[in-house]
Amino acid sequence: RLPTEAEWEYAARAGTTTARYWGEDPDQACRYANVGDQAAKKTFPNWVIHECTDGVVYTAPVGSFQANAWGLKDMLGNVWEWTCSEWDEKYGGAESRCSTNSGTTGPLAVRGGSWNFGPGRVRSACRGGNAPASRNDFVDPRYRAVSLAALFPDGYRRWLANNLTGDDEIKGPHVAADAGGDPLVDGDG
Repeated sequence: RLPTEAEWEYAARAGTTTARYWGEDPDQACRYANVGDQAAKKTFPNWVIHECTDGVVYTAPVGSFQANAWGLKDMLGNVWEWTCSEWDEKYGGAESRCSTNSGTTGPLAVRGGSWNFGPGRVRSACRGGNAPASRNDFVDPRYRAVSLAALFPDGYRRWLANNLTGDDEIKGPHVAADAGGDPLVDGDG
């Protein structure tokens, strides 16, 4: 299964209490995350950026940056990550449990931010809500299925492919990545 929102933050923080799992300095982000940085500023000159360069303007291949203290990579930046928790802006308890509605069309909590985020939003506590059918450059469930695959059993990846993407081309397969970070499917799909 996907992690709950609370489980996701616990894993992202990796035992830290700082704003980011690497510490308080947002300009260290480029060692740990794909974020709005000097490389992106060349394409998007009006952005507020991190004063560093990660070398990538848009999404980066999974696993391109240093891991947190627990060995988890890409927990901040790059693309939003789905959780199984229903979105509750006020932290009313939904963050600690999975939605019981498997066909939910309402927003689920997403965590981790995106490649276009500046220093104020690249934080372990950054959160949002997005409808499962949503597709854009900032939320791509197939990317996170690949990068979180080591944490969760195969059933999580199948559930993600079947219930979140709505993409008939990947329904049912085991989602994995090649050396370049591109999604692959097994013989089932």
